[in-house]
Amino acid sequence: MDLAEPEELQFLSLWGLVRESVKVIRSHGKLFVALTLTLILPLCIVGLGHNLITEPIANRINWDQFQLTFGRPDPGREERIDQDLHKELRELFIVIVLYIIALLAFSLLSTSAIVYSVACIYSEKITSYKKVLSVVPRVWKRLMVTFFWAIVIMFMFGFLSTILVFILAAVFGLIFQGSEVVINVVVWTGMVGLLVGVIYLSCVWHLASVVTVLEENCGLGAMKKSLNLIKGKQFVAFCLFFMYFVLTFWIGLGFRVLVVRAMGSSVVWRTFFGCLLILLMSIVDLMGFVLQTVFYFACKAHHHESIDRLQLSEHLGSYLGEYVPLRGSIQLESVETH
Repeated sequence: MDLAEPEELQFLSLWGLVRESVKVIRSHGKLFVALTLTLILPLCIVGLGHNLITEPIANRINWDQFQLTFGRPDPGREERIDQDLHKELRELFIVIVLYIIALLAFSLLSTSAIVYSVACIYSEKITSYKKVLSVVPRVWKRLMVTFFWAIVIMFMFGFLSTILVFILAAVFGLIFQGSEVVINVVVWTGMVGLLVGVIYLSCVWHLASVVTVLEENCGLGAMKKSLNLIKGKQFVAFCLFFMYFVLTFWIGLGFRVLVVRAMGSSVVWRTFFGCLLILLMSIVDLMGFVLQTVFYFACKAHHHESIDRLQLSEHLGSYLGEYVPLRGSIQLESVETH
């Protein structure tokens, strides 16, 4: 199956990028199926399935709190309820911590594996499932650095933006003598701006993850490079993120309604819908990981940054400790001085 040249990706529309991503997956179907089953599927099981554990615990906590507040139990029973409540709070905390760790681990592993695989395909570098898995441990640490700085930047942006919105609301409230209409307009406008900013930073972060794998930059350097690459392609980035968000939102909502809270349904139907929705989420996540890599090449081409297949192949090979050929002659004197 013929894929577009990396330089041609800049001319593809939104749906053109989606079709190109499908072509990439179909061109190496066995590889992507194997990666999906071993990395993306566990990611989706953790992402959706944790509600099956956390929701019952949260319900018990709410019931115990209700009994302590409004039930007026006798002293002995109140003590038992209080002990149960503390135990359930500890259980919920442990489950949430394990959930975050597992979600982060499989997310970073999936990102590194899929990005590396797509880059190998475009650089015409022979790859295999075993090679990809051997590369993953060498890449995820760099991705962790980028993830850390992305979270810090998003937190600072959200914190400062929220403070600014409240300050503006207070100032306009004083100017217009406490008009609720004016204050509501300022607050809602600020919240919409905050949402747009978070979405934009999320797009930059996802592109920075690809930069971390395929270039020497990571952390703040990858975020800065991603910020420059995404210029001129913001609309496409927003659309891709919006499509992914809508699909994952409806799949997550369906899982909650048909599996987690469908107490009246039989175990067979809940299991069937659970497996179906996890499979759909795995397909969406796979497309998302491939799309963000294809979008990276489109952004590179848009800014007329040369995509050297040989250089890319050498960079990918360095993760495996492969020999990197010299591109030019080295003077003997310069070697001796080192």
